[in-house]
Amino acid sequence: MSSHPELLEELLHPVCIQVRLDNTVSSWEGNPDFYNLPTDTIQGRDITDFLPCLFGLEEHRDTRFLYVNLSDSLTADIHIHWNDNGYEVLILDSSERRSAQQETQQVANELGL
Repeated sequence: MSSHPELLEELLHPVCIQVRLDNTVSSWEGNPDFYNLPTDTIQGRDITDFLPCLFGLEEHRDTRFLYVNLSDSLTADIHIHWNDNGYEVLILDSSERRSAQQETQQVANELGL
């Protein structure tokens, strides 16, 4: 894969959200609009208001969630990395990868019949 940041942005649509220990968003980078996140009101809000899969995170334990359905047509991988001030949430588009995996599973199922 190319190391060009533009290609990675085009393929994965990365968004990085900085979250305080009290679960409120302090800042973000990237384009949250791609994931239908409320860009106009995201700062200062509890992140679980718009990413409920993060509710009840085990503090100071790096975590990842694969193939999180954010809408009918949008799937993302969500990575959590803890630091001294809270944690970072990295969101990466996995819609195409998920679709390819489902197609492969369907073919395997049909061959097994």
